[in-house]
Amino acid sequence: MVECPECRMEVEMEADDEFCPECGYEFTAADRAATTGSDAKGKYENYVIGVIVEVEQMKDKKYKAVTVDVGAEAAVAVVTNAKHADVGERVVVAMVGAIVPAGADPEDAITVAKASVGGRASCGMLCDATMLGWKGANGVAVKLGEDFAIGAPPPDAKPGQK
Repeated sequence: MVECPECRMEVEMEADDEFCPECGYEFTAADRAATTGSDAKGKYENYVIGVIVEVEQMKDKKYKAVTVDVGAEAAVAVVTNAKHADVGERVVVAMVGAIVPAGADPEDAITVAKASVGGRASCGMLCDATMLGWKGANGVAVKLGEDFAIGAPPPDAKPGQK
């Protein structure tokens, strides 16, 4: 079930549903991924692929304020210290409510919450490989190719690894 962002009706959505039967709202890839992705209620719940559309270096030079298109009506504001977070990069975002690292016991992990970092609102985290349970560097945002759909959940394994 998903709540239609337009009319707030609870809709049982299938993978190929495009519109809300009540108001005609066209569901986005992020709406569909949140309920029908192969791992929608698994370890990548509240994780989505997005593309960075804006980057601003903050006064505290270790932070950047980035805006990420995640396929929803509004882009997501994230404050990050991840290296190499650049406009046009396709990244994985742990949205509010995600358990970090992915698949961890919630008692032993962090639940992403809206926060203020350096005086700016942050509504998610850019993920590095470790946060996703993949092999790779800490502190460097995972970059994905253009063949990964915006709004979809991340792949189960780092592309190129099995």
